[in-house]
Amino acid sequence: FLKSVQAGLNPVAKTKTEAIRINAEVHGLGPRFKLTVKLQNTSSVSLTPIIDLFLSFTYDENIYNLNPNYIEIPILINGIEYGFCTFVTCITDKVISDVIKVFVCRRDTTAPLISAVINMPVAEPNLAL
Repeated sequence: FLKSVQAGLNPVAKTKTEAIRINAEVHGLGPRFKLTVKLQNTSSVSLTPIIDLFLSFTYDENIYNLNPNYIEIPILINGIEYGFCTFVTCITDKVISDVIKVFVCRRDTTAPLISAVINMPVAEPNLAL
């Protein structure tokens, strides 16, 4: 499984008929962030939409909580960029940051089609008034 995960760590996934581009944006100062993952079907060979995908995340559960941590992607139409959002909460009092890994997977395969590693910023302390 580890080899299949490592094999999917690239910014553009390409097969004979499919190509997916991924990028991510982190918004906020913390301890709560908005993470937007953007996907685009960039295939120049086929105009067929890509269907039955999902986003999955891996992260240190001692540092972060994600809601939701699984996002279904029903369809990616060629040429349109889609944004999928999750909220990240830093749940530790330590002044640290870590990475969050995003995997785009198809329901019928075990290896991710594409993945990204997001370097999270250090969260501002949670100031309770």
